[in-house]
Amino acid sequence: MEKEKRTNLIFFVALTCFFGFILFAFSVHIYETGRFNEKERFVFDDEVSECTIKLYPRAGLADSWEKRDIEFNEEIVNFTGITYDCQINNFSDSVVSDWKLTINIKKECYINNSWCGTVEVHQHVNGTGDEIVQEIDLRNYDKNSIRLEHFYVSQDLYIPLEYGDYIVYNPSQVSGELPVKAFSDEAGRVVIGFIFYHKKGSDLDFSTVMQYKLNRGYFQGTKPKLLVMALAVWVMILVIRITFVLTFSNLKRETASVIHAISRIYTFCTRPIWRMTRSRRFAQRNSFTIISANSPASARRWLLFPRRSTARKRWRTSRIFTMSAP
Repeated sequence: MEKEKRTNLIFFVALTCFFGFILFAFSVHIYETGRFNEKERFVFDDEVSECTIKLYPRAGLADSWEKRDIEFNEEIVNFTGITYDCQINNFSDSVVSDWKLTINIKKECYINNSWCGTVEVHQHVNGTGDEIVQEIDLRNYDKNSIRLEHFYVSQDLYIPLEYGDYIVYNPSQVSGELPVKAFSDEAGRVVIGFIFYHKKGSDLDFSTVMQYKLNRGYFQGTKPKLLVMALAVWVMILVIRITFVLTFSNLKRETASVIHAISRIYTFCTRPIWRMTRSRRFAQRNSFTIISANSPASARRWLLFPRRSTARKRWRTSRIFTMSAP
């Protein structure tokens, strides 16, 4: 019994340690995953990374045009409009949960439109005046709410930008720009668009940087799958062991009950024989011989002859009773 208790104790201590190891490993995995998801990441244009960005002008015939003879600052100028696309690729196995694209202006230009999110425009960053910042949806805006320096050409909005200014593009979740799915889902790409103007005779020059976060699920990857498998094995071993212990205990209890029942039946059946045997032995042990008065003179008396003991090999003391002959 003590050996069995010791074996069960060692077994359950080992199972407890195994479960503690699984719990500790999964806690470390949760902590590492949380740190991974909270990390701020940056990627620059033409940089090879888990995510890439590329801002480029469209090459179609209808993707660039000119507006001629525009009166601007007391002079007549020609503006050239160009449509730019910015492609964001996610080559990682995790979802891009949050991102913002910053376009730094290196030469004078004018922003006219963007889609499908909003843009946060920073004007006069390096200028002598105060910096002007406003977030605006260039597809749907109220003319009276614009605080940025701007003007209109044939009802088209022009927001002037100079060297050092920048715009921050905030993606639209409704339009499917956020989140950016993983590359394994065959949908890890988002394309956004802008329309810029510049004066004829000059060109456009930008630099881009994207700030983003990756989001990895707690059960994503090989490590959590192995931990789940280990937990399943632990549960299976625990269930098997408990079932074995309970079954063995019930079997022992039932065996003891059967043995007890058989013992009672045997005792009940053999009790009359035992009593009869005991009575017979008692009678034999206390039997005596009666000798009548007509016997020889040497035996004219009642004599009690106890039987000789076979165990002790001696004669017991005799008791003699004398009586008259009939």
